[in-house]
Amino acid sequence: MAVARKVDKWKTKKKYRIFLPKNFGERDTGIITIGNEKNMYGRKVLLSLRDIDGDKQKQHINLELKINEIEGDKAKTVFNRLIVDRKYLLSRIQPGKTVIDQRYDFDVKNARVISKINVLTVYKIKSSRKHDIILRIPKVLEKYKNEDFYHFLECVLARKVNAEIFKELRKIVPIQRVEIRELKVAKFFETEEKLKEEQKEVKEIKEEHPSVEEERVEEKVENAKTETTEEVKEEIKEQVEGEKREVKV
Repeated sequence: MAVARKVDKWKTKKKYRIFLPKNFGERDTGIITIGNEKNMYGRKVLLSLRDIDGDKQKQHINLELKINEIEGDKAKTVFNRLIVDRKYLLSRIQPGKTVIDQRYDFDVKNARVISKINVLTVYKIKSSRKHDIILRIPKVLEKYKNEDFYHFLECVLARKVNAEIFKELRKIVPIQRVEIRELKVAKFFETEEKLKEEQKEVKEIKEEHPSVEEERVEEKVENAKTETTEEVKEEIKEQVEGEKREVKV
């Protein structure tokens, strides 16, 4: 009896090169090996920001990318979320300080954003001050409501947003550090500009190709005009006949 040969699964697997999203330069970041190409779609890849821009000070910031397109051996990705290393956050906590960790959902120009912000104070503060800090942060985030999401993301990675929150909160109490520890998109929605463009396109199509309803309306108007003309003619005939009768009498 012939014995079936065992197939080496490793030999059936294929290598794919992972590329960064367009807004990060579409650079080749590494290789992933997988057997079935279908399993690549939606697969998540975690990269340190240090691996992307070479900045050692951003080693604790990670980008989670999602594979959304395959071209040959190229695996293209899109941004999924930003995560700050948990061990890094825990190492910053010291006795006698207050940690505030709060979730904020807000809108930018083209997306609904979910963020989790971690604030560390210089000393322990009262609950009333803590409440003031929680309410003050949304005022800073509101400044970005007219900005594109990817521009907002650039500001977060450059620590510009962190610095603005820090400056605003230190008006209440002394602050040691502000970290946007998680950032992701709940959903993208159409911008006003895109909606205007679509409305313009629809208007142009209507001008070039009148709708069936518009043609029907025109037909109804013409029919009404014809009916009105016939009615007027009948009225005139009746009046003339009436006048003739009066003359005969």
